[in-house]
Amino acid sequence: MDSIGDVPAAERESLFPGAEWLWLPDQESNDFEKILVAAHSRGMTSLLVCGMHGGDLEHTLNNWSVLMRYAWTHTLFVADRDRIAIPVVDVLELSCLPGDTVSLIPQPAARITTRGLQWELRDEYLELGVREGARNIALSERVVIRVHEGSLLVFFDSGRVRIA
Repeated sequence: MDSIGDVPAAERESLFPGAEWLWLPDQESNDFEKILVAAHSRGMTSLLVCGMHGGDLEHTLNNWSVLMRYAWTHTLFVADRDRIAIPVVDVLELSCLPGDTVSLIPQPAARITTRGLQWELRDEYLELGVREGARNIALSERVVIRVHEGSLLVFFDSGRVRIA
């Protein structure tokens, strides 16, 4: 939040009452990574991330990279409008309604097996720029996604899908 310093302290307090302001002038990490490190130092490893876009495309891609770096040590949920994204490095079980949209985007590659989706994957590879798994459909109330190698982002509808 480099630009927040331009906002007077009284105005910041009125915009975000009770917020704790951390000033970490390290240029080797971005604001998203700084908050993940600060949260981790306080024992928080399961976080809901809002506002990941950052305005410019390079901010979004940089935040995306940080998200995947911390997926191995944190449980991170990214909220974007009516969708949720979760980085997955092992197994994810979703409780959802048949017909819900579930997308599987490799980061950058993953060998996965799925159960409960219209287009099942059985020990198959997805790789950015080669093959992704966008816009799959849940066929049952339980969807299981197992990552054998690599990592992926799983996107689903936030209103109905629950993590089992």
